[in-house]
Amino acid sequence: MSGLLGEVVKKYPNRPALYYEEKCWNFREVRQEVDAWVNFLQQKIGAKQTRVALFSRNSEKLYFIILALWELDKELVFLNRHLSKEEILYQIETADVHFLLAEMDECSKLKEFPVEIIPIALPNSTEQNHSELHKKGDFSPNHTASIMFTSGTTGRPKGVVQRFCHHLSNAKATIMSMKVTPFDCWACCVPLFHVSGLSILMRQLLSGCSIRLYAKFAPETISQDLQQGNVTLISLVNVMLQELLRIYPSVGYASNFRTVLLGGSPASLELLTECQEKNIAVIQSYGMSETCSQIVALSFQDAKEKIGSSGKPLPGVQLQIRVGNREAKAFEVGEIVVKSSSIIEEYLLNNQNNACKSHMEDGWFQTGDIGYLDTEGFLYVKARLSELIISGGENIYPAEVENCVMSYPDIEEAAVIGEKDSKWGAVPVVYYRAKKQIETEKLVHFISDKLASFKVPKKYYQIEKMPRTASGKIAKRLLKKER
Repeated sequence: MSGLLGEVVKKYPNRPALYYEEKCWNFREVRQEVDAWVNFLQQKIGAKQTRVALFSRNSEKLYFIILALWELDKELVFLNRHLSKEEILYQIETADVHFLLAEMDECSKLKEFPVEIIPIALPNSTEQNHSELHKKGDFSPNHTASIMFTSGTTGRPKGVVQRFCHHLSNAKATIMSMKVTPFDCWACCVPLFHVSGLSILMRQLLSGCSIRLYAKFAPETISQDLQQGNVTLISLVNVMLQELLRIYPSVGYASNFRTVLLGGSPASLELLTECQEKNIAVIQSYGMSETCSQIVALSFQDAKEKIGSSGKPLPGVQLQIRVGNREAKAFEVGEIVVKSSSIIEEYLLNNQNNACKSHMEDGWFQTGDIGYLDTEGFLYVKARLSELIISGGENIYPAEVENCVMSYPDIEEAAVIGEKDSKWGAVPVVYYRAKKQIETEKLVHFISDKLASFKVPKKYYQIEKMPRTASGKIAKRLLKKER
């Protein structure tokens, strides 16, 4: 790791690297902070243990620790702070970690886990003691940088083994696509324990851009930073963008703000239209933990004509739609398969590295998502293969129904899932969040005028809050608990 951090420090020693709350560190100061943490962590962990788990919200300390652990050749196991104790224990045991770094106020909650808990607090006595800093060997792109567990929507979560070469390949493609420079400041309000957050750090190491880090998503603070010109780029998911639009200032954002990189689930047409009306540049993207963030993106220039599309593959990425063993025709729906040097080769299961089962014999990666390409090669994502609803032999794509529901006045969010049915096999049901109480009969009539009868939801649940994953996606498997 020394090569990556050392190179950006050498190039831009006095340029701002990190903003957190009221503080700012340039790259030279980041190097000093990282060295202090290297010294401290080396004493705590030693050289034998190769994997270390992290359990923390975003903070300047977490930023420094990630870089420090990489300096020590450690593989970072990122734990989702929103998981249950049982889920966390499963991931700790699967990754076979013996050390877990956690914030002071979280340590008591984690004491029952079979690991040594190290509080994230750097003693003053070690801050100036750099005499025994670990001397690292040459940086290896094939070294494992991070392990992130999948959401487990189709079974037990798998540890996604992300090497530096995967992260760096993705970062290079994004930098090239978005023309990121050392003068950019990327707002990071998504979790660093998620690939959407960690990928921003990787882009910084290659481009020299600064990062404005937030402990959590704080719409008012972020909106103020956007107005004051403190941010040029920002990564968001749909619900975050909706919150920012709700408090969008009449004067707009500062002229140096360039774009929103929108990830997670596909955005609704209403949301994208509102952004266009406010002249907010939105780059829709498509990616996953296995691809180390986005591999497909829709430029702002194409957004109006190709609204609803995820865009085209980034440089170095090949993409096809497969139906069975053949490549699909334009507009023919099938499974999205991709090839790229940013795609992982293995999963971690029961502390054993297993070949990635989603790789097909010819080297293509099966994403598990359904979509199609138009005649110009723009990708349209329809649904997760596991979320596809087959009702009486007809395919129902939840996103299509969700977009229709969200076009109804006052409905802000909608999620459609399949429910078993003795006659049809499965039928669609909808959960939605609205500004006021919605009359179900009127909503049913509205949807029936726009969709085929088999696509019209058979049950309707208005709920106050959508359950979410750490990355901001709606956790559909938890929806039934909201009834």
